[in-house]
Amino acid sequence: MIQLDQIHLQLGHKVLLEDANLTIYPGQKWGMIGQNGSGKSSVFKLFLGEVHEDKGECRIPKEWRLSHMGQEVGASQQTALDYILDGDDQLREVQEKIATTECGESLAKHYATLETLDGYTAEARAQQLLFGLGFAA
Repeated sequence: MIQLDQIHLQLGHKVLLEDANLTIYPGQKWGMIGQNGSGKSSVFKLFLGEVHEDKGECRIPKEWRLSHMGQEVGASQQTALDYILDGDDQLREVQEKIATTECGESLAKHYATLETLDGYTAEARAQQLLFGLGFAA
């Protein structure tokens, strides 16, 4: 689970969080709403280790992988689905290895890794994310 315990976070003179507590359990879905500049993106940066709490403790299991998509992305000819899938470096790496490997034993290992990464359902999960955001894949 993700836990924020008595977190204090500020940018410059602006206090974004003060003595904040939060627990997010595996499988929960949640969202944040607030005005621009209220700290929503900063909380995600805290989760990703891009900013650090000024006080308190942010705990995320070391074995967890967090995925995120930036608020703004540059112009691209890439599909939204590929953009999301490209965010999973491990998935794309094993897919590349599968595409370029001819040896049966090595290929079998790469497919086993794909299974471990839940790679067979990656596209379907990415499409669910897109449809949840109001995009058509």
